[in-house]
Amino acid sequence: MMNNPVKNKVPLILLILLVISSIVRFWGINFGLPGTECRPDESTIIQISLQFFRGDFNPYFFKYPSFYMYLLFFIYAGYFLIGKIFGLYASPAYFAASFIVYPNNFYIIDRLIVACMGIITVFVVYKIAQLLFNNKTAILAALFCGLAYLHVRESHFGVTDVPATLFIMCSIFYIIRSYKNNILKNFITAGLFVGLAISTKYIGILLFVPMFFVHLFNAKDRKDKRIKLLHDRTIWLFSGIAIAVFLLTNPFMILNFSKFIADLSFEINHLNRGHLIILNQGWWYHLKFSLFFGLGWSLLLSSLIGFLFLIKINFRKFLILCSFPFIYYLLIGKGYTVFLRYIVPVIPFLCITSAFLISYLSDNLFKPLKLRVNHVLTCSLAVLIIIPSVCNIIKFDSLLAKEDNRITTKKWIEENIKEGSSIYQTGAAWGNIQLHPTLETLNRELGKLIALYESKGRQSQILKDEIDYLIAQIYYFRKEHIKGYDCWQYDSKLQRFKHNEEYQNTLPDFIIIQESSLTAYSKVHKRVMELVQIAYELKKTFKVINVRNTENFFDQQDCFFIPYAGFKDVKQPGPNYHIFEKKSIYTENL
Repeated sequence: MMNNPVKNKVPLILLILLVISSIVRFWGINFGLPGTECRPDESTIIQISLQFFRGDFNPYFFKYPSFYMYLLFFIYAGYFLIGKIFGLYASPAYFAASFIVYPNNFYIIDRLIVACMGIITVFVVYKIAQLLFNNKTAILAALFCGLAYLHVRESHFGVTDVPATLFIMCSIFYIIRSYKNNILKNFITAGLFVGLAISTKYIGILLFVPMFFVHLFNAKDRKDKRIKLLHDRTIWLFSGIAIAVFLLTNPFMILNFSKFIADLSFEINHLNRGHLIILNQGWWYHLKFSLFFGLGWSLLLSSLIGFLFLIKINFRKFLILCSFPFIYYLLIGKGYTVFLRYIVPVIPFLCITSAFLISYLSDNLFKPLKLRVNHVLTCSLAVLIIIPSVCNIIKFDSLLAKEDNRITTKKWIEENIKEGSSIYQTGAAWGNIQLHPTLETLNRELGKLIALYESKGRQSQILKDEIDYLIAQIYYFRKEHIKGYDCWQYDSKLQRFKHNEEYQNTLPDFIIIQESSLTAYSKVHKRVMELVQIAYELKKTFKVINVRNTENFFDQQDCFFIPYAGFKDVKQPGPNYHIFEKKSIYTENL
């Protein structure tokens, strides 16, 4: 039986918690802009959403399900209609192409959607804890989830992890409502949200497990026979709706089935084999790193104790609430790709078990005390538990809100290095300074794309999108008289520089050395360093972090240049840059 009926009235303390949750998630939401590669995967999601404006709703990408991209498209469509009313956009194609030259608003909209979904998750966590336990547990759960550092951190990023977590928690809420309340409405709504969860992250399919337990417990309490257990229409209706919603929001998964299977297989293999650098298996890594810093040691410890207490006190509620995060953790833990974002769906559940523990102690251990003393002790314990997480939030958000070093360095380059100069940058593309290419480079790329488009019989919508984007960029550069820079590459096998796919017999005018604590993303080829020492002189250094400080902890597999924990000797987001200029006396050809 449920302990308390769900009340419609929202208490003032919950509203305060939601406001605080909003502040910490909106703080620094415009990070990195106008740089568009400061958070990997954002650009992919936004660009696919904008491609739908061409009339082709096939994402041609199934590493993530499509629902969030369609949702983002519809919100962008509303933004387009407002812009069209005020004469800003002549057509959907022009609107989509404007992303190339005016990307800021597209990123802000995407991030705001995710941040709002993160805030709504806090409210849903409150409702789950209230439904399954009591009001005190609900308030504590909302406090912990609203200020859980990892959830706050990921709520800044326009990717699918926080949206998927929201739909997972909505599913859990209606799955719990289906417990001891076997009516079609609850099963239908649960099926709807489970379908949306799977449509946002494939792992949402594990939500069938807690619903199975609900169905089993309900049937047992009714003393149904096994044959009736299998023929109960409610569970079949739930399953049918979940599958239907998933298919309706991912129609091209069926129409482009081979691509779907290829992308899904890639993701599974990628999880298992690791990403660039092997750190540790997920079971141990997420516990001692992702969750230890993402919740703070005190919240993590109390959540695990609460997890065990729930098993002992009410095993049914444990299976309904915790079977999903438990199985999910086992699955992602067996792999060696251990992105922090993988553990986000577990966070709200741990916040609830921690709240359950504190509420249990309040109702039992503190019960002999006076009511006021009980409340003071309960609140004090909750505050002490959340302090490590809040400290990380303040450090992270205040750093995130500062100008990214990629932007600072770019401004200096545009003011001090002549346009048209040749520049080579070391390190990963996400850490590079996004310099404007020259018109010559853009025109050459446009010519190649047009030739390829013609050779395919004008059938490739993706190529057409790229052509339109390039045309819009060329038009903007000419209008603004932007000459840009020759951005060179380096062939590590042949040990030669190249530009526009042509090998060069000289050295670039400038070499920018990227330096960061992300060892897998900031490597410099040995030969390049030799050339820097022989033929170049240091012109300018932009140092924002002491990369040798071992008190800073990064998500080493993810190309995000802000510490996850520590925050020691860090002035701004982004890598360090050392700009070297070729010596005027150096004339040796390669």
